[in-house]
Amino acid sequence: DDWWGNEIFGQPEPRYVMVLVFIGPGPQQSAFDEGTIDWADGFLAGAYQYVMTHPDVETWDKMNPEGHIFCTAGPAFMVPNIASTEHPELGEPWLRQAVAYAIDLDRIIYVCQEGLTPPASASYIKPETALGDQYIDYDLIVETYGAEIIPHDLEKAIEILQEHCTGSVEEGWTWNGNPIGPWNMNTITGWTDTNMMTEMVCDSLEDLGIEAIYNVQDWGVVVDGWLAQDFDWSDFTWAAGFPSIGPAYPVNAYAALFAGEPASPGNCGYSASPNYDEVSALIDEMWTVPIGSDESIALAK
Repeated sequence: DDWWGNEIFGQPEPRYVMVLVFIGPGPQQSAFDEGTIDWADGFLAGAYQYVMTHPDVETWDKMNPEGHIFCTAGPAFMVPNIASTEHPELGEPWLRQAVAYAIDLDRIIYVCQEGLTPPASASYIKPETALGDQYIDYDLIVETYGAEIIPHDLEKAIEILQEHCTGSVEEGWTWNGNPIGPWNMNTITGWTDTNMMTEMVCDSLEDLGIEAIYNVQDWGVVVDGWLAQDFDWSDFTWAAGFPSIGPAYPVNAYAALFAGEPASPGNCGYSASPNYDEVSALIDEMWTVPIGSDESIALAK
C-alpha cells in the first residue's frame, strides 16, 4: 500500500521489469494487444488510429494531435532517400531530380505515415525546425522546382529523361549507351512504414519507366551494404558515423543543426513539443540528485 508508484501505475505492484525484443512490429503489436507487454516503443502500423480508438492505451499528449505526439520514422521525410555515390547513374543530379518529380510524396505521407510527417524541403533542412524559415531559400527552390516543396509531376519527370536519355516509359531508358536501371530498392525487415514507402517509391519509378526491385533485407545486411558502398538505393538514413552514402549524407546529423537546442531523443525532447521547456528543466534537475533517492523518486512522480 505504501508503494511509491501507486499514484502513477496503481496496483498491483510489479515484481520485476522485463524487456522483450521482438523480430518485428507484427509480433510486438500482438503481444501488446494480448497484454503480454505493457509498453511498446516500436514502429507499429496504424499507431495513430490505434491509440485514438483505444481509450485504455496511453501515450504522451494523446489528445493533442497537433502536438507532434508520434515520432514517425524519418525516411518519408527525405524523398528521394539515399542513392549510393558510387552508382554511375544516380550520381547524376538530373536523374535524381526526375525521380523526385516522379514520387508522389503527399500520398506516401498519407498512406505510410498517417499524414503526420511534414514533406521534405529540397534544401535538406527540415522546414518544421526552429531555424527552417531562417536558412531555407524558398525563392531559389521555387525558381528551380516551381514550388517550395518539389511537386509530384510525372510529365516533368519524363521530360527530364527525354532531354538526357533515349527511350520511353514503355521501352525503358538508355543513357550514354547504358540502360537506366534496374535498381535494388533496399528496405529493412519489419519496418512496416518504410517497407510500404519503398514499395510505393518502386511503383512511382515503374510509372517513370525505370525498373525498381523491392528488396527487403535484415538490418545487418543493409548496414554491410552501406559500409561497402554496395547498394543502389536505401530507404533509411538514420546511421550517423557511417561513410558518406549519398549527396547530402548524413541527413539527420545535418538537419539537427537547424533543430534548436538541445536536441535530445524522444518525443518530449523535440523543441516543437509543447512540453519541451518543462521537460528539459526537469531533466536538468534530475541529473543533480542521486538516482534512487527519495528526492529522485519525487521528481519522477
